Amino acid sequence: MRGAPSSGRSTCALAVFEQAASQGRSALILAPDRTRADVLTPRAQALGPDSVRPVRTPASFAYQVVATWRTQRDVPLEGVELVTGAAQDQMLAEALESVEAPWPQDIGPQMRAMPAFRAELRNLVARAGEAGMGAAELSEAGARFGRPEWQGAGAIVAALEEGPERSPEYPRTLRVDLSRIQSLAADLIDVWEQDAPSRGVQAPCPVPDVVIVDDLQDCTPSTLRLLGACRDAGARIVAFSDSDVAVAGYRGGEPHLDRRLASALGIEISELGQVYDMSRAVRELARQACVRIAQSGSPARREAAVGDDAPEGRLVTHLGATPRRWGPLIARALRSHHPARRHRVFRIRSSSCAARRWLPKHAATWSAVACPSREAAEPSTSRPSRPRACSWTS
Repeated sequence: MRGAPSSGRSTCALAVFEQAASQGRSALILAPDRTRADVLTPRAQALGPDSVRPVRTPASFAYQVVATWRTQRDVPLEGVELVTGAAQDQMLAEALESVEAPWPQDIGPQMRAMPAFRAELRNLVARAGEAGMGAAELSEAGARFGRPEWQGAGAIVAALEEGPERSPEYPRTLRVDLSRIQSLAADLIDVWEQDAPSRGVQAPCPVPDVVIVDDLQDCTPSTLRLLGACRDAGARIVAFSDSDVAVAGYRGGEPHLDRRLASALGIEISELGQVYDMSRAVRELARQACVRIAQSGSPARREAAVGDDAPEGRLVTHLGATPRRWGPLIARALRSHHPARRHRVFRIRSSSCAARRWLPKHAATWSAVACPSREAAEPSTSRPSRPRACSWTS
């Protein structure tokens, strides 16, 4: 399902979850990151009180699959450790020193010792893992496209990601890179029914009856592989996306993953249609901005109209060179519209921290700026929308 901003993608995802829960079927909502999962979790928990962790990230779900395979058996193996951040950087540093890799001449020892180089290499290794490329495939791509640095990176991948210690049957703690755990989980789901008895795995395959994906446009290609394995295991897949609001390309997100998923499942993409809770002025601005974004498939979501009762709205533009300049402008605008109201609650913690620096100085009529706790909003009434840059309520 595709839908424009405020067309109800997350609301529909929750509705599908509620329907599955009411019918006694197991359901799981996948969100691209923890922030969005935290937004959806309270409402999903209210709709399905018997569900345990009804909202997960794809990596978290993949971790559950791998951990179940390794621990729920006659002779349990040790747990699973996700390798991220500093640990991965240290592993790369050690591999760069010990592995004889065919690096080009312009990438010498001094450059390979730089933290910035390791950061770039870590990103390349992650993107290759998300695309399902092993060491041989990465080296072959380097030779084919004339990128010798990819051949050097292929040798590093072989040292880091291949070998018996990377097998799901490794008896010691299994260390898995975050970019590869979804592919590993998909492989286990594919062979679960066939190999689980011979491996002594007692637990059934932890794939729910319904898998719902919200904001598919910010998921990575390995999520497609995981969803395909879930579909083959009998799960119903429902996904919602809008490539125009994709924000995770920097970490491997693929805005047009919905077309690849539809092709893999052999289905058509539907449109949600009307936009809700948005003024006509803001909707027109969003439409004009989206027209400049390249896209594939139907542009119907960009032409979606607001409801007949939607307010006209008014846009006021202020130019500020830095965030420090934005504060006085926002404070002045709020003070001109609500001179008698003294308290404002910021829903975004980072926004409130910034506001503390300029509200007392430029809007002295307000005496407090607060961050509500997660329990401040009722799960049944809070709308699961993308957080705004700065939102306030009386």
